[in-house]
Amino acid sequence: MKLIYICSPFRSDNKAEQYANVRAAQNYCRDAYKKNCIPVAPHLYLPQFLDDDTPAERDLALRIGLRLINYCSEVWVHGDRISDGMRGEIDYASSTGKKIIYFKTGSKGQITRTTEIKTSFEGVAALVDYEDIQDLVEEGVVSDLY
Repeated sequence: MKLIYICSPFRSDNKAEQYANVRAAQNYCRDAYKKNCIPVAPHLYLPQFLDDDTPAERDLALRIGLRLINYCSEVWVHGDRISDGMRGEIDYASSTGKKIIYFKTGSKGQITRTTEIKTSFEGVAALVDYEDIQDLVEEGVVSDLY
């Protein structure tokens, strides 16, 4: 079974919309599971202990997500919009040559998909700045991740 990174919207100023985003991500994970894949969706579990409204913790969560992409075979992009967080994930996956699959939902709720493969390897080190994570550890914002 391959690991699949689930990329979909999470954050919203509207709590009802954010709840809907979480439910949608759960459904996207279930779809991956049904396709005999292991879904990786950090935006479903990181908010359980990291506060998305605290800039340093949100930044850490986004960086953890980028790190997890390295272990996944593909990135599956879901949703009707690309958020800033998703854009960072897509750009990172693209820069590392990951296969990126964009899923669209049809008028009857069925999932259709279009595949796009990106293979640029420039700027990977700039996207994951491990010194920034170490600074957060030293400031006591997070525990040592290494």
